[in-house]
Amino acid sequence: MSRRVVGLLALVLLSGACSRWCGAVGPGLAAKQAEMRRLAPADSGTDPVTEGRIRDLLLSVEPDQLSAFKFDLEYDGDDKDMVEYVFHDVDRTGVQRAIVDHLKKAPPHDGVKVLSDVDDTIYGNLIDRRYPRSPNKTPYPGVLAFYDALKYEPHRSDTGRFVHDGIAQVPITTLSARPNPIVGRLEKRSIASLIDLTRPASRGPLALQLRPSALSGHATSSTLGTLETVFRNRLAVGLSFVGAPPQTSLNPGEQPVDLLTDKVPHGQEDQIAEVKFMNFLSFASVYPEYRFVFVGDSGQADALTAQRIVESGAVKGGPRVITTFIHDLKDRSNQTRPPSPAFDRLPATLRVGRASASGRGVIVFRNYVDAAVIAYTHRATLGDLITAHELVAVTLAALREIDAADIDDVTLRESLRREYRDDANVAADLVKPSGAAVDPAAEIRRMLATRF
Repeated sequence: MSRRVVGLLALVLLSGACSRWCGAVGPGLAAKQAEMRRLAPADSGTDPVTEGRIRDLLLSVEPDQLSAFKFDLEYDGDDKDMVEYVFHDVDRTGVQRAIVDHLKKAPPHDGVKVLSDVDDTIYGNLIDRRYPRSPNKTPYPGVLAFYDALKYEPHRSDTGRFVHDGIAQVPITTLSARPNPIVGRLEKRSIASLIDLTRPASRGPLALQLRPSALSGHATSSTLGTLETVFRNRLAVGLSFVGAPPQTSLNPGEQPVDLLTDKVPHGQEDQIAEVKFMNFLSFASVYPEYRFVFVGDSGQADALTAQRIVESGAVKGGPRVITTFIHDLKDRSNQTRPPSPAFDRLPATLRVGRASASGRGVIVFRNYVDAAVIAYTHRATLGDLITAHELVAVTLAALREIDAADIDDVTLRESLRREYRDDANVAADLVKPSGAAVDPAAEIRRMLATRF
């Protein structure tokens, strides 16, 4: 049976005045989700009694219902997510461990969680200036279709997809090193902006929209305050879960990192990568039944984050990491500063291209057609992460979107169109079946012939 084929579950609305995203759960599970939202503090610390109630509530969810229970709490459009519920709203280590131990009882399946950077990964912003920027940021051509192809929620429907208000929703989790010092307001703003940014002009079978959650820096509910405090003192909250001792003070000559901006000095990339990696480990610990993919860019610390994620997946008992992707921003004539040293230091043995022996590692790509082509080329080692149908869908979406892109510089526009045309031709050739009556890439070829 294909990984895209599982039992059909109907979408039902949660009871009550629900402005949140609604999901495919029964009334009993919906009531427990509502109780979790009620118990979790919005702005203040959690007392031991409430922590115990959160633990008991989570432990009352049957293992085979955990994926569905967590889904709506993760992607409901607010700043609360499962990492927040388990590690921020609960301070006592023993309670956290009891919850994590119960979450491990969820039956493993072939679901895929996508974690992603934002700037220069979802849209050009800090370094990549080829596309429209603020206030009219434009998602990279094909990025939504690419994320839609990667993610898989087997409990949702027969295809792992789900539709809200006539639009296919694409759940991802943004991975950031920013702190969360203002009671989640930064996360709420980030989530709302990504939803608005990707809101399609019309409904239909091709309409996609991000449904993100956001992992920012750690801010425990009562004892440690904000991540800014934690990080400036190098308190690696969460390192205890992998057996590493925390470092409680700055080393001589070290300067604290300003995590309120994404503009990271190159000399501090290692610290930012560590925060992102620890956030990933926390996320993986509350979703042990899933496999994971990370997507970032070469502009800051993401290459090192990707390396750490891949290496964690190689450890016995570690997260089930499929692969990682890094958007290569090198050799761009319009970039404001060079890609990061972390990207240049990425071991050759981990870099994955079209000719590599395996797809497991750090796939370096120039656009999302190229990313899909590389993943499809290595489908045997990546468990059909990208299928032929999905390669066609990503390619067509990217061609439509680059064709419609509002790029004033004529030379730049034509250069980009050539880049996408060349990679689309590769995609079309890859999926053309030998001797088949129907060419699945026929629409790609038609669009290339008429528009490019």
